[in-house]
Amino acid sequence: MTAELIYALAALASAVAAILAWVAKIRWASEYKEAKEAQIQQWKDMASTQLLAEFLASKQMWEEVSRIRNNEIEALRRENRALKEGGSNRVEPLAIVLSDQMEAMLDSLEHRLSEHQATLEQTLRALPKTPALRFRGTGTVHPAQSSSVDPTFMVEAEREKSKRE
Repeated sequence: MTAELIYALAALASAVAAILAWVAKIRWASEYKEAKEAQIQQWKDMASTQLLAEFLASKQMWEEVSRIRNNEIEALRRENRALKEGGSNRVEPLAIVLSDQMEAMLDSLEHRLSEHQATLEQTLRALPKTPALRFRGTGTVHPAQSSSVDPTFMVEAEREKSKRE
């Protein structure tokens, strides 16, 4: 019985909410209609000379904007032509300076590369000669032991050595 009462109250509340929404919609529609009618009446009350004056003012404003835009476009075209005709005189000195700077940087990098290669060669020569190395799962490198080596992880020289044994 209490469940039926709850269902009945829920249905009644839903119906009341629907009625309230419908009333709000009707009021909004009437307000919208009144606002539109007021706007139309304002245009009707306005004399045709006022409408014409407003239209002409907006037309003049857009013509001025168009004239300014056309002047800017023409100025950019003139500047573009000037750059095309005399632009190489401005660009060549800059290109020469940039080329010199790039060559200096390239020489510096080549010198540093040769220094690093020499240092690397000295370091490699200073390393002790060890038997073939084996990579373990932890990512560390240890000397391989020839009797218990897994051949899939051996360096090529050690694989050949174990084949001979």
